[in-house]
Amino acid sequence: MPVLLSTAGDYRLVHSGDVKIYEVRDAPPRAYVVHQTRVVADDEAALVAMADPAFQPGQEAILAAGEALHETPSAPPTVQVRTYAPETIAIQATLDAPGYLVLSDTWYPGWRATVDGQDAIIERANTMFRAVYLPAGMHEVHFAYRPVSVYAGAAASALALLGMATATIWILRRSSKHERQR
Repeated sequence: MPVLLSTAGDYRLVHSGDVKIYEVRDAPPRAYVVHQTRVVADDEAALVAMADPAFQPGQEAILAAGEALHETPSAPPTVQVRTYAPETIAIQATLDAPGYLVLSDTWYPGWRATVDGQDAIIERANTMFRAVYLPAGMHEVHFAYRPVSVYAGAAASALALLGMATATIWILRRSSKHERQR
């Protein structure tokens, strides 16, 4: 697969040596709201849509599922990251038209979201980010990493420990019974 290099954008060289490192100064923030979304069939279609020069990442999101939006807010949304930790993120967002809160962190199964305390669906945006639909208004959005695999592993471990404890008790009782019979 060919490497796509973009010359569009505001870049600043921050290190030049064996490897050149650039800062992207016009990159969208970690969390932002978009009011324009497109839902596409697959990742290939998403990559084509994102390569289109008309695509504006901070203002539009390409979704794998969800709702296509074409809203025009009267005021820019505000987004404030309240908590950012490895397994939990809290964000407050205020918007005057429906939109998607896009979190520029990797979409991965196991993440759960709530909006104002109610379970919310996390959509995959721009092939790899997380997005949550928000109606107009002020919202508290919480992301928590709670993979099913952890709970399944804990349940399997608990069953194994219970089995080992049962087997140990059975063996000890049996050997005690044999000792008394001698």
